[in-house]
Amino acid sequence: MFVREGSIRCGCAVLGRRDSMGLWATGSTNIEVLQDDADVMIVETIMIDDGDIKKWESEHAGH
Repeated sequence: MFVREGSIRCGCAVLGRRDSMGLWATGSTNIEVLQDDADVMIVETIMIDDGDIKKWESEHAGH
């Protein structure tokens, strides 16, 4: 979650201009717009732990 402009409340956290936070292991979250001109980016990405990364790297060595 990245706030480009304005402010929001995400769960219990208040985020202002250029603030960001990560969310994981949740089925849903509440987002409240605190300023009408808020511009927010929500980015979804895959989270991989270190063990999975090392396994992938060893399986793809030299590529």
